[in-house]
Amino acid sequence: YRWDPLKVAVEEAHKFGLELHAWFCVFRDIKLAPERPDWAMVDVNGVVSSEWVCPMNGEVRKYMKSLIGEVALKYDVDGIHLDYIRFPNRTYCYCNVCRENWMSEHPEIPWPPDPTEPEWIKVRQRIITSFIKETRMMLKGINPKIRLSAAVYPIPEDAVNNRMQNYPEWAERGVVDFITPMTYTNVPCQFGDWLEKILKAVK
Repeated sequence: YRWDPLKVAVEEAHKFGLELHAWFCVFRDIKLAPERPDWAMVDVNGVVSSEWVCPMNGEVRKYMKSLIGEVALKYDVDGIHLDYIRFPNRTYCYCNVCRENWMSEHPEIPWPPDPTEPEWIKVRQRIITSFIKETRMMLKGINPKIRLSAAVYPIPEDAVNNRMQNYPEWAERGVVDFITPMTYTNVPCQFGDWLEKILKAVK
């Protein structure tokens, strides 16, 4: 480009007293996953994803943080928003990196663990949470004023046990500055029900 769209967007937003939060699709990357199948998520049946990359893979984490860090360094953004900061569902991920990590830490439970195995769920929750914590630390070193947020599934139980987004813990420990629940519905009673559950979960 001969001009910088994000730079212009930040400047224009600030003229009107608006905040601009840079939005990142973190672990869903429809360009990167097909290009780097060694980084892609694999489901319990061995099918390699063409849309998702594995959050347990150190190279994936390093790459994603480098993109976020570049924006935080080069632009006067007010926040960083993490979308797709999760697994697509609990049948992921069973890639080689996940296998090696599991076998070294949990030799007592044979590979592959069942998607509903409690310890396997906790491991994947910790992986997502640790990425957010690492990102937060990086941002604090760049600009402490940048706020960090995350898009989360509206039903807490679904988010925690199926998507590995333990956002009640994030809220309690201040892992993010705020959450943006994906309360996408045109049914008022459903919206109200979701909101009630979210508020109860995050206190």
